[in-house]
Amino acid sequence: GVDGEMVDGISTYKTIASAINSVSKDNKDRVNIYVKNGTYKEKLIIEKPYVSLIGEDSKKTILTYDAANGTINPATGKTYGTSGSASVTIKSKSVGFTAENLTIENAFKETGANNEQAVALNNQADQSIFVNCRFIGNQDTLLADASSSSPARQYYYKCYIEGDVDFIFGRAQAVFNDCDIASFNRKSTSNNGYITAADTWDSDAYGYLIMNSRLIGLDNIAANTVSLGRPWRPSSQTRKMTPAVTYVNCYMGDHITSKGWEDMGADSPASTARFYEYGSYGPGAKFSD
Repeated sequence: GVDGEMVDGISTYKTIASAINSVSKDNKDRVNIYVKNGTYKEKLIIEKPYVSLIGEDSKKTILTYDAANGTINPATGKTYGTSGSASVTIKSKSVGFTAENLTIENAFKETGANNEQAVALNNQADQSIFVNCRFIGNQDTLLADASSSSPARQYYYKCYIEGDVDFIFGRAQAVFNDCDIASFNRKSTSNNGYITAADTWDSDAYGYLIMNSRLIGLDNIAANTVSLGRPWRPSSQTRKMTPAVTYVNCYMGDHITSKGWEDMGADSPASTARFYEYGSYGPGAKFSD
């Protein structure tokens, strides 16, 4: 059909991008975009406020792309970079964005080369909410971030997040409630990655709160090989950062290391971050002081 054609009184579109582009940049009312089951290979950048993407089924409504940090962007002839690799980017102008019942994945296949960070979702939107969504990737799956000029308070409820290295990272003030956080098996017997890499600004009282959630390992991942997180302090940032992550009442599988947290190089030791856990249980809840 034709984009914008009315079917049973509802405007219909051939792609998610065309539906989003139909929304005014000055939109002030909630706009619900219903996405039928299917695989949508679109590299989406959303900059419209109060948009809701509602999928038909979280495992059958799949938003996907396959770019990595080092992939060449045909529009510019330059590499995408890590944040630019995202399959779906929600800009800070998209205040109030929500999504339900979707899978957002980066289908890039790692080869072991450099610059293979591949983001599924880059979310910079304040007051954004994700319910029953699945985020699939390897390194740097979910960039829960903030722009330099506005806050980014985010809520993730009953979501599934899969990855290996730093696969929940960024500067947002984000709550992850009742989520399954799954570590991909890199087949290592000593280091299968890190769950978080927050780079919280000092001016923000809170960073990531992961509560009532489950940290699980996939494909018989080795015990004692995955860290709760490490403190990211990117050299490009001029504002002072003290990364902040807190786990509350979370199940921890035996893949979680007894050490708990790791340094991110000599210039960013875990001891200088705001890292906490409370009420942890399960075979991986065994931290040293």
